[in-house]
Amino acid sequence: MYLYIYVFIVYNDIFGRYAIKKMDLFKRFTNYIMNTMGETFSSKSITNYLKNNTEKTSRNTILNFTNYLVNAYFISMIRREDIIGKKILSTEQKYYLMDHGFHNALIESNWTKQTHVIENIVYIELLRRGYEVKIGKIYDKEIDFLCKKDGNKCYIQVTWQLSSLETIEREITPLLKVRNQFDKYIFSMDEHDMSQRGIKHKNIIDFLKNDDF
Repeated sequence: MYLYIYVFIVYNDIFGRYAIKKMDLFKRFTNYIMNTMGETFSSKSITNYLKNNTEKTSRNTILNFTNYLVNAYFISMIRREDIIGKKILSTEQKYYLMDHGFHNALIESNWTKQTHVIENIVYIELLRRGYEVKIGKIYDKEIDFLCKKDGNKCYIQVTWQLSSLETIEREITPLLKVRNQFDKYIFSMDEHDMSQRGIKHKNIIDFLKNDDF
């Protein structure tokens, strides 16, 4: 099913609309995007990757390909916001799939990507609920999602499991740096409540089943 939809989007919507000549290059680029969803996007690194695989391309071509996928609602771009300066940053954006099922159907299973997969699921659900979503940057730390809706904010970290003290500290430290009255969350697959130090824990399945946090 997903393969059929993917072929329809790529061949009918994108190839037909934009008259792409380098079809193989575009397919490789799309696979790269699916395989690196939720990672910091760099057109330069993608260009170098494709060149290293004997594909000649340019930064402008990569930017065009990216816009084609965004316009086809295949991927969604999320920008960074400096929480202290309250500025939208023009670099280091990320992309998520509008339906993570494409990743599951078309990319070889890789358990090292599981956190990015659930990040993708949470991100799309937040958009569905009407939130404006950015990546939060505070000093040298990053918060997965800075969410705004109806004058309120919340800050969310997403991880597969809080399985070690190192993981807990990694996820909680950026949230503790945000000193305001808005809610801060860690979402994970852990079934028992891991709330601590004013940071609320939410099981991801419970989040998806209930419209309220």
